[in-house]
Amino acid sequence: THKHAVHSTMMCPLALAFAMCGVTAATLESVDPLILAAATNCTNLMYGVGMHGTGPITEHSGQTLASCCALRSLTHSAAFTFHNSTGICDLSLAPLNYHVSSGTVDATSGCAGACPTTPGPEASPIPGPLPPGWPNVTFPPALPTMPTNPVFPKAPRPNIVLFFGDDIGYGDLGSFGNPTSVTPALDKMAADGAKLAQYYSAASICSPSRGALMTGRNFVRIGVYPGVFSPKSIGGLFLNETTVATKFKTVGYRTGMCGKWHLGTKEFHPTHHGFDVYYGAPMTQNECWSNLIAPGSTSKSGGFGPCPWFNGSSDVPTWQSPGVYPADPNAVDMVNVDEFYDDSLAGFVRDAAMDKVPFFWYFASHHTHAPQFAKCQTIGDFRGDDTELANCTTKRGLFGDSLALLDRSVERLHALLDELDIANNTLTIMSADNGGSLHWGILGGVNGDLRCGKGTLWEGGVRVPAIVRWPGVVAAGQVVQELTSSLDWMPTFASLAGYTLDDGKTYDGWDMAALLFSSAEQCGRGGACSSGSVGGARRDRFFYHTSEDGAGSLVAVRLGPWKLHFVTKGSHCNTDFPDPMCYAPSTDHRAAGGLLFNVERDMSEVLPLSNGSYEYKLWAPVLWQMALEYTTAIFPEEDRPASQIGRGSNADRFPCCNVCTPMPNCCSCNRTSPTWP
Repeated sequence: THKHAVHSTMMCPLALAFAMCGVTAATLESVDPLILAAATNCTNLMYGVGMHGTGPITEHSGQTLASCCALRSLTHSAAFTFHNSTGICDLSLAPLNYHVSSGTVDATSGCAGACPTTPGPEASPIPGPLPPGWPNVTFPPALPTMPTNPVFPKAPRPNIVLFFGDDIGYGDLGSFGNPTSVTPALDKMAADGAKLAQYYSAASICSPSRGALMTGRNFVRIGVYPGVFSPKSIGGLFLNETTVATKFKTVGYRTGMCGKWHLGTKEFHPTHHGFDVYYGAPMTQNECWSNLIAPGSTSKSGGFGPCPWFNGSSDVPTWQSPGVYPADPNAVDMVNVDEFYDDSLAGFVRDAAMDKVPFFWYFASHHTHAPQFAKCQTIGDFRGDDTELANCTTKRGLFGDSLALLDRSVERLHALLDELDIANNTLTIMSADNGGSLHWGILGGVNGDLRCGKGTLWEGGVRVPAIVRWPGVVAAGQVVQELTSSLDWMPTFASLAGYTLDDGKTYDGWDMAALLFSSAEQCGRGGACSSGSVGGARRDRFFYHTSEDGAGSLVAVRLGPWKLHFVTKGSHCNTDFPDPMCYAPSTDHRAAGGLLFNVERDMSEVLPLSNGSYEYKLWAPVLWQMALEYTTAIFPEEDRPASQIGRGSNADRFPCCNVCTPMPNCCSCNRTSPTWP
């Protein structure tokens, strides 16, 4: 109900805070003075952002926003979310973890001492008309999604395994320059294949980036904005959206997935979006009760309900329990979940290889989102390690051990491919959903020399590490410096597998086959291809949409090395982070002509070009004109469906293995088989 509010803890006076809480003068007269005094903690409100605390969450129905604010103060809860469409007031007894759960357009959330607020839609369409006096210019037209002359006269149909990390920053891997990360398998994968040095995730937070990866379409086109889905979300990835898994099925592939789905529950489950089998817990690990300890907490809890576990083709959890593993043997053991994921992938690959069927597996790892899980669990604060981390095996402590578990999964897969003698016919990919999260400090990842991180559209929020390996096809030791994106896999897989893209549907990716792979005339099932890349880059531009406002606005654009910011905004990092732009409120730069950077010379985005410089006068009008044409012709208003995240939430949507009340606390089913690894 407060779509256009833009304010922060530092900017919000008490009167405005009460107005935003829906507390009128008449209401104030009936509010207890003690509640009124405590309600000053309501000064930080976030439009469209669901809550997720690290402790218990209580639900109160039949409330108004004003009474929800008062209840939060009366109960000394650390955070609240009020859902206007249902009248439900959620209270958390532990701090709000901004951006790790549902964002709904009918929700208003807040807590004491949290991070900056999420703005509503911008006051005017972005970018808007060219500034007065600027010349009308032309810009290079975009190449078609699929090339006129395909790279592969006959689709080689490789097996494909896609590893997708969570909150892994550009500087987190050894092969991308981190001297203390232990990632030998990923480093070898880069040495045996190619590093994509300018690879962009489609969004700076979880659900939008995952939806775009699955469909090859901008997250605004598919309604996955603003914010992210929660396990209670009513909406999900549209059922009429075609995923890469669905496309692989049309050409005879076997498909499977494990890990974090984050694109809706029940009818939106992975098995309704093209995956034959799905294993694991489909949400972020701190969105369900488990045996993990969140940074800064001392108890094993968190989330919306007991962690569900899926074990195959059903969209109903196989087992679930509200207790804590191992005291409750029917509860999910998140600390050792990788063993199960690795075994699930291995069984899937062995069966497909035995049946001589090409396969696609999507390994959506929970690593390295906080709270991290490894053998060295901690009760320490995220600002620094403590003695509880003494048994960690890497120099980066709990974060490093968490990252090492993802690396181990890659190592185990490659060893299996060698054992089965199918490595030369298998493409392995590794990337991440967004940059490292500054909010979690040393447990949030490292973005290298890139500015800021998760939740922002500075380079640190969306440029992530990416590696591809296909022995004999991807030339070993390559560093691909051209622009690439997670949006590009849908058309690239079309070249590899031989499926066709949907007629009448706009895709936002480019086929990377000419850039990454060899000529494949002699490629075939079980055969090798000549090494060496052919052709040039297909992508020369990138459009930066914010996933944090109700319009999914275009706030920056890149063409070649040039990046023009129209609007900048920080995200959910601590307000004492050294770079204030990483937590700054939304700032509109259009009146000053935008901020122009050459991100190949200045990847840290700290040296904007002077408006009087030759390069600024030459390139700023070109980028502005390209953005204007994009928003009016390529991405018009009618191509922006209603937000699926904005449909709100309901406790009955939480994945539950049985029919019971009250949801989801009652969800409980005994484990039968298979036994936990």
